[in-house]
Amino acid sequence: MDPTTKRRLAAGCVVGIGSALLAVPLLDLYVHVARDEPFAIAALENSLPALLCGALVAFGGWLFVADVPAGRAVAVARWCLAAGAAALALLLWSSAFHGSLLGARGEGLLYPLGYFLILAALLGAVVGYYDDRRSTKERHLRGERNQFVAFFDHVPSPAVGVTFEESKPVVRHVNEAFEAVFGYDADAIEGRSLAEFIVPPERREESADIVDRVRTGEVVEREVQRRTAGSFRTFAFKGIPVEADAHDVDAYAIYSDITDEREQRQRLQVLYRVLRHDLRNRMNVVKGNAEIILERLSDPELREWAESLTASADELIDLSSQTREIERSLDAGDYSRRTIDAGAVVADVLDQVAERHPGVGVERELADGVHVIANDLIDTAIENAVENAFEHNDGAEQSVRVSVGPVDENYAEIRIADDGPGIPDSERRLFDGTNEITQLQHASGLGLWLLNWIVTQSGGEIDIRDNEPRGTVVAIRLPRDLRESVGAGQPAKAD
Repeated sequence: MDPTTKRRLAAGCVVGIGSALLAVPLLDLYVHVARDEPFAIAALENSLPALLCGALVAFGGWLFVADVPAGRAVAVARWCLAAGAAALALLLWSSAFHGSLLGARGEGLLYPLGYFLILAALLGAVVGYYDDRRSTKERHLRGERNQFVAFFDHVPSPAVGVTFEESKPVVRHVNEAFEAVFGYDADAIEGRSLAEFIVPPERREESADIVDRVRTGEVVEREVQRRTAGSFRTFAFKGIPVEADAHDVDAYAIYSDITDEREQRQRLQVLYRVLRHDLRNRMNVVKGNAEIILERLSDPELREWAESLTASADELIDLSSQTREIERSLDAGDYSRRTIDAGAVVADVLDQVAERHPGVGVERELADGVHVIANDLIDTAIENAVENAFEHNDGAEQSVRVSVGPVDENYAEIRIADDGPGIPDSERRLFDGTNEITQLQHASGLGLWLLNWIVTQSGGEIDIRDNEPRGTVVAIRLPRDLRESVGAGQPAKAD
């Protein structure tokens, strides 16, 4: 039987019970009227029992049409029948001591016991409904807990479940990965403070702060150092508070070992900084010597070689400077997204870049109130694109045109157009993934890589196309924050 049919049959059973019990107050009303007793008093006496029967019928009707689980409707019908049967048994038991229910002695008991039967059936239906809902919730919570326990036991990272007792994280259970990495059997540490075993003394204050924050319901993610079976290791820690109804612990802690990655990152950073520093210093020497040689040469061919050497040195020095700026931006940046006014950000960038390039004209068309979602590095990305347009602008008029406006209901676009020589194909391929960062040959290409990376992290995209009759158009498309951008799109100014 399909669930819908089962639900409707159970609902029909409840309606039938309520309709049958309605005969008790109707019969009592009929008896009173037949005896020429006042109708109003008889009707008032039977109004409450009739109302209860009507409520039972209405409850059954609601079960018939509502999107209620079939099992719950069946539970309501069972409880209703059981409560009614129990009340009827009590009624028959009483009649055995008071004579026939319709006899002289038992007539006075018929209707009170009938009313009791009505009330019992209605209460049974209500109890059945809420009991099944409670049982369903418990089954759901047990299922969730079983799934989480299965995940907990098989997750490859060390994990531990704790309860908080007197501000201490007391171990309740650990997974196999925890035993293997930290070197403690579950039986040895369960019921004891986790910090006592794995937190170094100098890290106890940090650990207490984490515990306090997790206890208040905050999910905590942090890089921590912990004592393991072999040595001290660095972990990406995640503390997750959970509801006590669904789990027998207050929180779970997961430790992902990042020691090797962190050490490799530190080695690369040191190597990178040393190489960058040495490269810049040595290239300054090369450039200085090349300029001295250039001043003393008269042979055109030798001068051309010296000029090429000087230009290459300048390019490598610029590359070193730009990598330093990229490092600073990435280290200081907040990669979480926020809402910004695109027109205001672009206006500020244009003012700064225009001061450095007074010979280049600027045409602006910046719409008011175009709010987009981006991370805090987006102004760096826009500055890179604008700076690139100004620096490489060698057209007859040397002008840059910048506009900001909505594209559609979901995206806004920042367009930067110049009349320079254009962006080489090798650098354009950065945006379709066919060139890797290791293939960059120019500082400008590294800036374009940073531009693409920041825009992508902001949920946007970049389109680079040829300008007519000459130059490049860089279109930065970012997602709009529609809560802030209602009514946006009118140009603020043009000059």
